[in-house]
Amino acid sequence: MRSRKTVFCEIAFWDLFSKYYPTSMPFPDDQSQQRIRAWFGLYSFLSRSRIIFNLSEADFIVKVNNDTRLKYLWKKATEGQCKIDFDSGVFIPFNDSERFLTSVVLTKDNFESKCADYGIININESNFSIKSQLFIDNGVAIRNGEEWDWCSIKDHMVEKESNSMVIVDNYIFGREKHNLYRLLDSILPSKCSVPYHLSVFYLIDREYQAETLIKSERDFRDNLKRIRPTLNCSVEFFQTKRDQNNAYKTDFHDRALITNNIWIDSGAGFLISERRFENCMQKYYSTKSTTIRIAYPFFCSDNVKSVDEGYTNLIEDAKKSILRMGKTTSNRLLG
Repeated sequence: MRSRKTVFCEIAFWDLFSKYYPTSMPFPDDQSQQRIRAWFGLYSFLSRSRIIFNLSEADFIVKVNNDTRLKYLWKKATEGQCKIDFDSGVFIPFNDSERFLTSVVLTKDNFESKCADYGIININESNFSIKSQLFIDNGVAIRNGEEWDWCSIKDHMVEKESNSMVIVDNYIFGREKHNLYRLLDSILPSKCSVPYHLSVFYLIDREYQAETLIKSERDFRDNLKRIRPTLNCSVEFFQTKRDQNNAYKTDFHDRALITNNIWIDSGAGFLISERRFENCMQKYYSTKSTTIRIAYPFFCSDNVKSVDEGYTNLIEDAKKSILRMGKTTSNRLLG
């Protein structure tokens, strides 16, 4: 897996998880099928991750000899499919460590609220069945002219914990800017215990004037402060240009929004609804037929390659674009 995720796994969680292994096929009702999918979904995710267990290597080897499922995972690590490390110190390092801020934490007890403060995902014994929805991708199909608003995307999301974001859309400062802010209002956390990093990549077209671009960036920051007044958000803009020596190609074609946990891909970009006032009420209608994909790139097991590569390519291309501009970034996703 190109964009391997780091997972802090409490051994007490693994012991419970290992015992939940479906040794016999139960009656195939919806609940039992979901339990089976959840187990294999998480195991598949761990099989492609860098796992840090909170015990010494010697203690781990002892456990391997008494746990068949752990032995299979250890075998995958020796084959290079995943990576296993050890840290017998404090298990959950709630601090500003960057390795922690881009990780997933697996615990026996519920640390969901505490982890959410740092924009990371906690899977524990009490929420395991709910979090199993992370192992599938989701999305929504929109028909031209139907009533639809970016706020409704929340109904299709399982998880929105994050501490960093990258937005790529060449024409993100188009006329219908309300699309962007309603999308962000549906995704951004209300607060974060560390500075939230947000990077925006857009195209400088010939019709844009410098004053217009400056105003658009200023308006973006002002609106962000309006919708998230308690979020300490660090915003940076990268203005890509058409390359006259390469048939006017730009750095990016696809329009996407990624966080440290989510990938949202919109085939028609983000400016896909228009605002109307009907009977003194504000409503939104789609301006085209399109599809929006919501994926949790580190968890998806059915389309691992395409999701993983799409997410990773976007990050790598963003890094190259920044380097070509001679600029730097503080965004932990691009570090």
